[in-house]
Amino acid sequence: MVITKTKLYTFTVIAVLAYLFLEFMVDDSPFGGPFFGDDFGKTLDGSWIRWLCLILIPVLGIWQANQLGDREIDITPRRADDTPGQVDDPAFWRTFTGNTWLAILWLPLRFVLGGHWLQAGWHKMFDAGWGTSGVVTKMVDGAATEVQMNRGDSLKGFLMGAYTPNPDTGATKAVFGWYADFLQWIVDSGATSWLGPVIAWGETAVGLGLLFGALLGVAAFFGTVMNMNFMLAGTVSSNPWMFGLTIFIILGWKVAGFLGLDRWLLPAVGTPWNRNGKRETTTTTTPIAPDTSPVV
Repeated sequence: MVITKTKLYTFTVIAVLAYLFLEFMVDDSPFGGPFFGDDFGKTLDGSWIRWLCLILIPVLGIWQANQLGDREIDITPRRADDTPGQVDDPAFWRTFTGNTWLAILWLPLRFVLGGHWLQAGWHKMFDAGWGTSGVVTKMVDGAATEVQMNRGDSLKGFLMGAYTPNPDTGATKAVFGWYADFLQWIVDSGATSWLGPVIAWGETAVGLGLLFGALLGVAAFFGTVMNMNFMLAGTVSSNPWMFGLTIFIILGWKVAGFLGLDRWLLPAVGTPWNRNGKRETTTTTTPIAPDTSPVV
């Protein structure tokens, strides 16, 4: 594949359309809600974060196209070696997951997933019962009643609902018995008091990592860990589609964050590409022995 400025513009348009498609697939009205939400700064429920991501995609795409200029670069992957037993990936997949000039195509996945993780975790950090303690108003016997919630109480209630058997069927939301026992141990040990804030901060950190492209592979991995644990506890919600899409981020970790902080973070830790975006090669020169044969 030969990369040109025109192709990068085309990839940018594809990325914008892909982002819009994904947002409307997972949200009925992603751009139609209140711009800042009802409690800006604590809930992030407004549509402003989606509009910002939608603007950033063409901005970053145009920036990368201008970096290329009028050059044409052949990014077709070549066979690196002839190691016995080594199987190469298809050329398209090697290019898509291993070439920084295609980083623009990873932005839709990053922004959709990052926005949802950030919204999920941000409000938990301020909600009584998750990241903080405080008084909340709940409906008890049809009347509004103020209830004291300590850190982790919301998580405790969620976990108890997952392992408590249904009185009619005897089934639990946690399908696997061993996982139900694990959740009960967490509640009985009192670990929810610190695990609640950890989950709130963890979800927020995953969201920020995906949005800013900071240690993207690590952020995506822990995102799938939380998705899997929520599903094992019997909660479907958005976890299945988030888990599925995040797998692709993990596979493309080397380049998915190139239009982000990983552009500097990954070279700083020595992988997977150096600062000028080219793989360093070492050339070994074998000395040639002088010709000592007699001259006829």
